[in-house]
Amino acid sequence: GITLDVTDREVARARLQGLYDELLHVSRLADAGVMASGLVHEVAQPLTAATSAVQAAKLTAHRAADLLPRELQEGLAQACGLGEGQLARAGEILEGLRACIIPHGTVRSPEALRPLVDDACILAMVGFGRSRIEMRNAVPEGLPDVLVNAVQIRQLLFNLLRNAIQALAERGAAAAAPAVTVTAYAQDDVVTVQVADNGPGLAPEVAAQLFEPFVTTKPDGMGIGLSLCRSIVEAHGGSICAEANPGGGVAFRFTLPVAHRDEAARAKQDEDGAHGSG
Repeated sequence: GITLDVTDREVARARLQGLYDELLHVSRLADAGVMASGLVHEVAQPLTAATSAVQAAKLTAHRAADLLPRELQEGLAQACGLGEGQLARAGEILEGLRACIIPHGTVRSPEALRPLVDDACILAMVGFGRSRIEMRNAVPEGLPDVLVNAVQIRQLLFNLLRNAIQALAERGAAAAAPAVTVTAYAQDDVVTVQVADNGPGLAPEVAAQLFEPFVTTKPDGMGIGLSLCRSIVEAHGGSICAEANPGGGVAFRFTLPVAHRDEAARAKQDEDGAHGSG
């Protein structure tokens, strides 16, 4: 008989499934948040215009008060007041929707960047294991920790990596040695991360509005992924950009804050306090 110990394999598989489920859940919530934010932005403009129109009508009725019967004056004032109130209520509903869906005050802790990239690379390659695409984690070992929400940064990296993989997969055999490379370096109080591929690149008209909600080059895409990436980076106090990769393809670059010793100690105290209160 032959005995095989598959414990390590099953533990790794369970961890991968757990990460994937967590990422999927957060992704759905974040997508909903981005959609809500985009809707608020788009609807706010006509609401503002409608409010200005009602206020102008109210002012015109006030100036023409001497020319109108009293009953008509009261009716116009009542209608304008009702219109203003309902428009204000609509704005409050939209803002409330965005506030409910978009998470605030997410917990951040000092995290080593390389393991986060490892996790995101494994998740992003799900479904593309038989492809010729090479995934390279070139983040140096000695990089300082970053002060981040680990789940959000996995989501950010997953979105960028998945986009690059899909672009390379669509290119097919035309790409010689298709590869996606993640690199990073520290400077002052920030760590700059780059996700680069040697795929087909971006059309200029798309690059100009790449991070806007609902802008996509995919036939079945919603145009939310990169907008979400920008939201995550900006929530961490950083910035994100995309430019042509010198070797062909696209290079996305974003910044994250370095975790200082006092921040690491504070995060450790908060974690210990949370465990103690349980």
